Amino acid sequence: MKDPEKNNIFTGEFWSGETSLKLGLIDGIGNADQVLKEKFGKDVVIKRFEKPKGFLAKKLSSSIEHQVDRFVDVLEDRAMWQKFGL
Repeated sequence: MKDPEKNNIFTGEFWSGETSLKLGLIDGIGNADQVLKEKFGKDVVIKRFEKPKGFLAKKLSSSIEHQVDRFVDVLEDRAMWQKFGL
C-alpha cells in the first residue's frame, strides 16, 4: 500500500472507487466479468451459481415475475429463520 502513515488509511473509514485505487487498496475497478475477460481472454466461460427458486416462486413467477419472486424469497427466508427461533 502506498504510504499508509501519510494517508492514515487504518482509521475505520472506507474509500470507494478512484480514491481506493489511488491509495493502493484495490488492484482495479470493474465487475467480475470484465476482470475475468481481461485476465483470461474473451473466450472464458463464466458459470453463475444462484439460489434456486422455491416451489411457490416457480409457480407464480410467470405472471408478476420480479415482485412475486422478491415476496416469496422474503417469505421463505422468514420461514427458515423461524425454524431457529430468530
